[in-house]
Amino acid sequence: MVKPVSRVNKGIWFACIYALFLIKMKPMQQTAEIWIDQKKATLQHLNMFTGKWEVSGRNSKHAPSSLGSSIEGEEHYEWMPGKYFLINKWKHGFAEGNHSGISILGFDEKTAELYCHSFDNGGFERRYP
Repeated sequence: MVKPVSRVNKGIWFACIYALFLIKMKPMQQTAEIWIDQKKATLQHLNMFTGKWEVSGRNSKHAPSSLGSSIEGEEHYEWMPGKYFLINKWKHGFAEGNHSGISILGFDEKTAELYCHSFDNGGFERRYP
């Protein structure tokens, strides 16, 4: 048979549960802070791309079209507020026309690696780990 808990016992029980909750919360908070620090430190590697870039070169011999043709264009990289995502906008001209698009660079929390998610005027969407 279960006996009713007295007021004194209830108070002690709640104090113990509260203390256990606080003890568990502190490591979780520290873990979250360490994770955010790791994320920010990894994202800082992308700072070298910020700004406007002129692009020139040749299309790869493995490209689906315009093999070996010259390419010229520009790219612009800019951080979103908070500096968790770097936005890349590009426009490249080559023999058969223009290739333009946008990419989002960020930190994948599942793999703890940087990624690039791109969308272009050809209707393609690609994600690079």
